[in-house]
Amino acid sequence: MQSAESPTPDAITASLDGVSCDELVPSAIVDANFTQGAVPSDPWDGAAAALPDEPARLAAEAAGDDIACAWVFPGGSDGGVSVYGLTLTLDARDALVAELRDTAAFSEGDVEGAVTFTRVEAEEVASRTVGYLFDESVWIAFVGNSPVASFDRDYAPAMLAAIRS
Repeated sequence: MQSAESPTPDAITASLDGVSCDELVPSAIVDANFTQGAVPSDPWDGAAAALPDEPARLAAEAAGDDIACAWVFPGGSDGGVSVYGLTLTLDARDALVAELRDTAAFSEGDVEGAVTFTRVEAEEVASRTVGYLFDESVWIAFVGNSPVASFDRDYAPAMLAAIRS
């Protein structure tokens, strides 16, 4: 991924400023891909602790969470969906993207010009999807019990709409 030049005055700039969890991931998308009536919750961990990949954890430690969101199964469960919005320097973004490209575990994609990476992680009870979305300096990290195909199809477009508005 090339480092971005200064944006033109009429370019849409990705930003997490003022974005709420429900704007970043509308409840209808969580309901459709995780469980009906998913309950918004505080994340159990920050991104650095929640992300299963060492390069991502290290990048998250350096960046810090700008926004952290979670949804859980009604009535309590170990399952859920956690989404973290972080801001990276362009050099840090490029380094993380390069490391993810070198990892055979991830599938790379493109959603509306943003780079995505997804993989399935096997867990004791159920598998979970790990998804990363990069748009300019904004990095959205997703860990949750939703089908991997739903990340690029449903979650990423909603996230992009929120950060590009």
